[in-house]
Amino acid sequence: MPRLRNGLPAGRCTARLLAWLLLAAAALAQAEAPKPAPEAPTPAELRAGTVLKLASYLTPERPRPKPEGKPPPYRIGLLGKDAVTCTAAKTLPGKPIGDTTVTVVQVDTLQAIEGKAADACDLLYVADSIDPKVLARVVAMHVDKPMPIVCERPGFAADGGAVQLFVEDKDLRFEINVEALKLQGIKASPHLLKLSRKGPRR
Repeated sequence: MPRLRNGLPAGRCTARLLAWLLLAAAALAQAEAPKPAPEAPTPAELRAGTVLKLASYLTPERPRPKPEGKPPPYRIGLLGKDAVTCTAAKTLPGKPIGDTTVTVVQVDTLQAIEGKAADACDLLYVADSIDPKVLARVVAMHVDKPMPIVCERPGFAADGGAVQLFVEDKDLRFEINVEALKLQGIKASPHLLKLSRKGPRR
């Protein structure tokens, strides 16, 4: 059998070279393979993310006292159960907001209709599953509490709610009720107000 200068048989050297070339080709093909596009967020994920963004632009005129050391978490309350509240409960805890992070609070219906939700959270998202009469009472009982209420129910902003989510031209939008926020002692940033649009009524 013919031998090369390093003493290895020519056949063995050729096999090793072929194996090396195959490995290199496989590595190159893997490196050049297009990466799969990230999955688009679900409607529930999009709404939960919008609630988080809204919270960044809605600030109380009288912020909560900050204890010494680490600032308190921003409390997003969830009332009722639907795809959005379930998604928010999973994805929002620990998200950054300002100089702190988010914690999620499950708000009891009785607590909400008695006007005590503001004791537990800084912003309240109401699920579409909540009865309209219950929703109206929750809004009425928190009309002067520093806690914006967000809901996707048609006519919510027109009926006194702070922020109404809605879909227009396949995009998720929102309507800001400035008067409702003013009564609650909440300031909306100019940037947020510029993006506000009239939502659907009943």
